[in-house]
Amino acid sequence: MPPTTPNPASSSSDGSTVPGAQHVPVTPDITSAPVSDIAVPHKPEVVVESTPSAPELPATTPEVTPSPAPEVVHPSETAEVVAGSVTAEEDALLAELLAGTPTASNTSDAPPPPVLEVEHVPVAPQAVPEKTLEEEEADIEIQSSAVLVKRKVVEADADKAFQERKTLEEDLAPMLLDEKLLIEQIDALDKKKAHAGKDEMRTLEEERWKLEDARRALEERKWPIAEKLETVTGTIKAGESAFKSLLAEEAQLDTKKKQLAIAKEERNLHAELEVITKEREATEEELAKFTAEKTRLADALRETKATDESALKEEHVVDAKADTARTLYEERVLAESRRKLEEERRSAEKRRWEAEDALPGVTRSVEETEAHLASIKKEEADILAKLDALGHA
Repeated sequence: MPPTTPNPASSSSDGSTVPGAQHVPVTPDITSAPVSDIAVPHKPEVVVESTPSAPELPATTPEVTPSPAPEVVHPSETAEVVAGSVTAEEDALLAELLAGTPTASNTSDAPPPPVLEVEHVPVAPQAVPEKTLEEEEADIEIQSSAVLVKRKVVEADADKAFQERKTLEEDLAPMLLDEKLLIEQIDALDKKKAHAGKDEMRTLEEERWKLEDARRALEERKWPIAEKLETVTGTIKAGESAFKSLLAEEAQLDTKKKQLAIAKEERNLHAELEVITKEREATEEELAKFTAEKTRLADALRETKATDESALKEEHVVDAKADTARTLYEERVLAESRRKLEEERRSAEKRRWEAEDALPGVTRSVEETEAHLASIKKEEADILAKLDALGHA
């Protein structure tokens, strides 16, 4: 079967235009025309790759209106006629078969797509930010308040239980005393019975029955109170245990409070130490500059003094030579030498004046900086001593 060619607009059997219909060549109905008058178009061979169980087209040939007269029909023209009568499902199946598109029937034996292995990259857990000392202190204050509330409740319950126990013991005390007396009387009757005769024995036994009945009635009244007293006593013991636990928790929280107070003080001292250390280092640099300037000025004073003395000696030599000069040229040469020596002396004297003017101020700056540095070092030593004391606290 030749492949179909998509046509954006094809004609249907009734002459209307069907958008998107495909040309499907079919054999015209030859029952209405002689065989000799019909030209059979050449049917090109189509090589189709073997695919498993391709869907078959419907066996029935769509009905085509017979031509009014025998004529040669081109395949493309017949396709236009049939295209309008082909169902959408048949059209889709035919297009998939000719285009080589895999369908549900020929994809069962296809190899599975390759599985891409994705390398597992472990995700680092997000670090939980540490609480500040102030946040920890606030948490401890909340815990301390909660413990205080619990302790007050336990204390109130304990006071109530102690009062109830006291009342029960007061109610139970006369009953215990009466019971003791009844037991003594019963024991006394049992002793008499050991030496009594028949008639007296019966009398004693009847009297013992009465005492036992009284004892039984007393026990019936005593037991509820004793049971309640036992329950209250257990409540008191449980309260004492809870109270001790709360006291221990309060002690732990107080210890944490002290530790936090020490940590905060250490933090503040370290901050102060950092500031004072930077100030000390800056002051030491400033002192080094002032000291270097003072040394430079002192060296300048010595240098200018030596230059002045040397130039003065050379001037004396030049003056002595000028006094004995024999020619004007020699005198002028000596005068030029003396002028140069004078310029050197003036330059040295100006440098000496500058050094003499600056030296007192620089010396004062050195002294003030040294005093300030000593104060900073003392403050730094005090902070270090406090930190050492906190470390041993």
